[in-house]
Parts: sequence; structure tokens; C-alpha cells
Amino acid sequence: MGFVNPGRSSTRLNKTFGKRYNNRPPSPPPRKRRKTLSPYSPSSSYPTPSSSTTPSPNLSRHQTPLSTASPPPRPLPTRDPPTLQTLPPELLQRIFLLSKNPRLPATTLRLTRSLSAPVLKHEYIRIHYGSHIPPELLLRRFFTAQFLRTHESRYQSTLTFAPDAFLPPHRYSIEVLRLLLLRGATLSAGDADEWTAVLREGVHEADLEFVRALLEEAGVRPDEECLGLAIEKGWVEGMEVLAERGGVGLGGRGIWEKALEVGKDGRGAELEFLLERGCPPAALLGRVWEVINGSRR
Repeated sequence: MGFVNPGRSSTRLNKTFGKRYNNRPPSPPPRKRRKTLSPYSPSSSYPTPSSSTTPSPNLSRHQTPLSTASPPPRPLPTRDPPTLQTLPPELLQRIFLLSKNPRLPATTLRLTRSLSAPVLKHEYIRIHYGSHIPPELLLRRFFTAQFLRTHESRYQSTLTFAPDAFLPPHRYSIEVLRLLLLRGATLSAGDADEWTAVLREGVHEADLEFVRALLEEAGVRPDEECLGLAIEKGWVEGMEVLAERGGVGLGGRGIWEKALEVGKDGRGAELEFLLERGCPPAALLGRVWEVINGSRR
């Protein structure tokens, strides 16, 4: 073991032993930490609401400043405009009462359901017609004898026809026809042919009461076609009413020929009715005699 020479300096020793024990690689220099700024910091580079959004002249042309403006509002959902179909029933009823359009309930199925209450029909007549019977509503299905009585009882008044209103030609029930005639219904001379056609319908249905009402109360004039239809149906009572109340002549050739056709089938009551009240044309006397003899055998 040797001794260190005290005369040797410490610097020399450090150089001698440092090569063996202190020869470590130098550590890298410390890295500088980048200072990050909060966007909410006053010194932040982001614009604040109080700062101006005018772009800085130092910004390049490819850079845009951050904008703090609120986004545009979303457009409201569009709705289809309301139509007559989408209105509530209460408003539809009000429109109907003020529209003066009796055909409005029959426009669509929804309007029919919303405007089918009988009270609406009563109010409609009261508002637009007062105490007069509306001729254009008489052909509606709802206008029955019961409806007419209910209306008069509801408003404590009797409906009558206006002076310039006429009863439109129609196959009314006998009850409605008589109620209308009692309330001043008159027939227009211009509708004579239409009323004769209605009389034919009554003869075809053998509705004696309806035929009597048209002839005696309404003053409808029958024609030979009405009498021929009664002969064809074998309706002797109708023939009698048409001849006595309607004043149909019994001398027409067509009437006798129709009675001869019916008599060939074994029905001679119609021909006998004509013989009791009239005389056949001379050209048909032979055929009349044959049919009468054939029916008596």
C-alpha cells in the first residue's frame, strides 16, 4: 500500500481518480417548458366578447379570426295553411250557419259528419228564411213531416210559403204534400208537365190518396197516359178518380186499344168501365164485341 505524496495537489488527484470513478456522461440541458395560456386568461390570444372581431393586419390571408357571434336561429317547422277540412267542428258550424250554402254539408264526408245535427238545420232555416218555407230544401231527405212539425214547435211559429215561391215538382209523401198545401203551396204553370209526370208515378204505385191529393188539392191535370197506365195495371179505382176528378176524356183511340189488350188476358173490368162511361171509336167496335163475348164465356 503506498502513500499519497502530500506534496501532490488535489487537482492532480482529482484528475487521476476522476477518470475511473467520476467519468459520467454529462446530463442533457433541461428543456424549457412552453407556457400555455388559458383561453379564458386575459392575456390569451383568443378574442373575448369585449374585443373587436376585426381581423388583425398581422394575420395571414389564410387565417381567419375566431368569431363569437351566436349561430343563426333554426327555422321553425313549416305548417300547411288551415283548410276547411282542418277547422274544428265549432267553427265549421258557425261557417255553415252564415254561408247561405245548403249544399255545404254534402261536400265531403267530414263536413257531413260535422254538420249533420238537426238543430243546425233548424237554425239555418230560421236565420235565412225566417217564417217562410225554403223551397230549395224541400227536396232534401231530412225535410220530412216530423221535421216540419218539430221546427214549428221549436220556434212557436207556422211556416208558410213566400208569395213568389212555388212548390217544386217532386214525389212527396202524402203527409208532406198535404202539410205543404195547407201552408199555401202553389204550383207553377211552367211546371205543369213535371207535375203530370209526378202524377204518373203515383198511378204507377197505385197510391190512391196521393193521386187524389194531386188532382183535388194541387190541381194537377192528368193526361191519357195516366189513364192508360191505370188500365195496364188493372187499377179500376184509379181509372175512376182520373176520369171523374181529373177530367180525362174516354174517347181516345189509345185508351180503348190499351183496354182491348188487357181484355185479351181475361181482364174485362177495365173495358166494361169504359163502356159504362163512353163509346169506343167506330173502327174498334168489332174488336170490343169479340173481347166482351170472350170474357163472358
